[in-house]
Amino acid sequence: MNQDGYNSLLDDIYATVLEPASWISVMERLADMLNGNSAFLSQISVEDGKGAGVIARIDPVMPQLYLEHFAGANPFLNKNLLAEYSPQWKPPVKSDAAFVDKDVLVKSEYYNDFMRPQDIHSILMIDVAAQGPVVSTVNIHRSQTHGQFGSAELEIVNALHPHLIRAFKLGGVFGQMAELSDHKAAALDDARRGIFILDAKGGIRYANRVAERILARRSGLGVMGGRLTGRMADSAKTLQALIAIAGSPDPDVRRGGSMVIACGETRLPLTVMPLRAGRLPVFAAGPSVLVTVTDLHADLAIADGELQALFGLTVAEIRVVRALLQGHQPRDAAEKLGVSVNTVRTQLASIFQKTATSGQNELLLLLMRML
Repeated sequence: MNQDGYNSLLDDIYATVLEPASWISVMERLADMLNGNSAFLSQISVEDGKGAGVIARIDPVMPQLYLEHFAGANPFLNKNLLAEYSPQWKPPVKSDAAFVDKDVLVKSEYYNDFMRPQDIHSILMIDVAAQGPVVSTVNIHRSQTHGQFGSAELEIVNALHPHLIRAFKLGGVFGQMAELSDHKAAALDDARRGIFILDAKGGIRYANRVAERILARRSGLGVMGGRLTGRMADSAKTLQALIAIAGSPDPDVRRGGSMVIACGETRLPLTVMPLRAGRLPVFAAGPSVLVTVTDLHADLAIADGELQALFGLTVAEIRVVRALLQGHQPRDAAEKLGVSVNTVRTQLASIFQKTATSGQNELLLLLMRML
């Protein structure tokens, strides 16, 4: 390929960031450049071979046939490689020969009943991302007429590989921004509960700031292989079951549930509920699951700006409100704030008037409703 053609292909690759449908034309160009005949951008779990993807020059019935029968017979999966998909994992470029001996492959049911009817003899696999056991790969297919992919094709693809990885990653970021608009993301980040949006297997698609803080404390919840889980075996099993039910593709099965995760003195009440199926930037994502977590040990806090905007409280009055939320009585609050009890009582009278409450109990009830 000349330099102009190479630059044009790079432009197309990076166009996928904002136009995910452009992956089809990118794969077609890659197939043509490598003497291939079709391509598949797959997102498949190495545990069971199942997943989703985007096809180029492939009969649309084949992906469903794969899921129904051939996923479990996929010879290019290796569960023993799960340990490789760590944060330090570097996506490789490999041909089918790196996974299975060609003489063995051509005698298999997978080759004769699935690959061969699609005129696929050789596959060049360009990994671009992994999240837990789910690996995203650009697969370029070749017919038997053109033989096996060799070193010349690997050299070309290795030069393009960093750009494919970068474009795929950026596409995921922009896709999440499109799926979760800025104002919705801000609202979730301002929520006082931890909020996770998961896929049907518990893979984390989104976590708000409170959720991230809960994970960072390692207080009952954790992440394993990109999936939300309990840190103790019993809580992990219960949470996994709730997520599986909430993320079931069967609408008659799909429902919400709740549990409490206990870790030492910490108690984390969780609610797990189904979200409607959506679409990620490239792949059909299937059902999503919403998990909300209440941190019973978190400080009760309302933004200063919110108190000022809603009730017109002064800075000094807001300090009194915060002391009350922390459980202090007026005398304790006065000592904490370094003012007299009379000053606190005067400020409280002003707060009652501005919030249209008749006393401390009614004020606290109002504030708790805002949390």
